[in-house]
Amino acid sequence: KGTFLEGGVRVPALNSYPKALPRGTVRNHIVTVMDWYPTILDLAGISKPNVPLDGKSMLPLIEDEAVKSDHKILHFAWQQKWAVRQAEWKLISSIDAKTKESVLSLHRLTDDEPETKNYAPEKPGLVKRLESKHRAWMENVTR
Repeated sequence: KGTFLEGGVRVPALNSYPKALPRGTVRNHIVTVMDWYPTILDLAGISKPNVPLDGKSMLPLIEDEAVKSDHKILHFAWQQKWAVRQAEWKLISSIDAKTKESVLSLHRLTDDEPETKNYAPEKPGLVKRLESKHRAWMENVTR
């Protein structure tokens, strides 16, 4: 943990609420920790607050295995580091231990050995687009 590589952010989740959730089912969907809040609100029958929420209720995914994940893009932020994932690409901003400056690395998650090659030098347009999407997300969730 402690990085935005898949080993640091990809973890299984278990749900148990026999009163309202199906038993013995397995799903392989992308969700985020921010999805818990709207899911619990839905389960409790409480209206969502009138503020932007980054998470989406997991109930549709839990109740029907045919439902696709609603996350087209995922954002991560912790301390001064961040990452954004869209489709097969993940842009990670980390802090260089020596210079203390931000360093961007771009990874294709569908590679045979994902997250080992940095595509940032080859794909500056994609880096710029993902960085822009992340900055817009940060503005939206921190206002």
